[in-house]
Amino acid sequence: MENNSINAFALFKLPGTSQMKWVSGHCSNQLKPITEIPDNTFVLSPFNSGDQAYFFQFEKVEDFQNQHKILDFIPKLEHTTSFETSTKESYVSLVSKAINAIKNSNQKFKKVVLANSKKIEVKDFEPISFFEKLAQAYPKAFVYCVFTPVSGWWIGASPETLVNSYNHHYTSIALAGTLPPNAERNFTQKEIDEQHWVELFIEQQLQTANLPFQKMGPTHFETGHLTHLKTSYFFGSDQKQEQILELLKKLNPTPAVAGLPRDTAIDFIRENEGISRAFYAGFIGIKQDKNLQLFVNLRCLQWHNQQISLFAGAGITADSEPQSEWDETQHKMNTLEKFLFIIFAIGFLFIKPLLIHTHV
Repeated sequence: MENNSINAFALFKLPGTSQMKWVSGHCSNQLKPITEIPDNTFVLSPFNSGDQAYFFQFEKVEDFQNQHKILDFIPKLEHTTSFETSTKESYVSLVSKAINAIKNSNQKFKKVVLANSKKIEVKDFEPISFFEKLAQAYPKAFVYCVFTPVSGWWIGASPETLVNSYNHHYTSIALAGTLPPNAERNFTQKEIDEQHWVELFIEQQLQTANLPFQKMGPTHFETGHLTHLKTSYFFGSDQKQEQILELLKKLNPTPAVAGLPRDTAIDFIRENEGISRAFYAGFIGIKQDKNLQLFVNLRCLQWHNQQISLFAGAGITADSEPQSEWDETQHKMNTLEKFLFIIFAIGFLFIKPLLIHTHV
């Protein structure tokens, strides 16, 4: 692949490893079903895009050693993205509206995940150096830094596997519920119920796809000083990859980022949320050598126009308390925001919080 054909790159670190890798290529400008996406590609899918993604094909995965080698051929971002935000009052009002809709649905509407965003002003931000520090700090997460002309710059540390495979053995997880740092409580019944609903959803999709599975959990899973409930699923050793790829369409988006029933929740999000999720809560990862390593795009930020937009979400049920849901989104966004302030403290960049507005 000649350098003049390269307009996209990704740095990434897989969960449980310390090796930082990078790939580069030419990004497609159209969404394609993952069944039609070739092997050896990095994929990036917006929220609620089913099994479709943007992608760029790469020749090989290389160890990351020199950020200047990457920056030399990455074009400057020619467009900026403006993300709408909301005040605390408007988010709390939105949560209240969702609670009322759920309570008035005669138990037909169980949960909706509402997104929140926060803008931070930055100067002289170095995304690749930030990625390196993030990769070192979050060993259990899929940590990445990606640039494409379609997406711009995104950086994240996702704790949530969507579908991973190795030698035809596949895994997925149900992840829900959040305990903040140093919490002096256990998971509430509301959080336990949320986790169970995600479990039931995944199990239903596996059964519909005729994929026998083994289940492990729920267990406590700590990442970025937050603790979640996690259930792991193992399946598919005798199935063809095409069958697993069809499963992806059924799984994405999961109730952990959308709600239940999924179509009802997505309709509520579309009509009421009021912000663009873009690639937040979509999926991101690698399709390589007949294997999949795909993750839900959580704990992420976009860098654009000397601003960083952070994203997080909260699962709203009939038992939700609006102030607590606001607080949950703040705890999640603080996972990355605290890193920005730590780096500022050692002189790496200058940041200034903007008026904080929020929605997942």
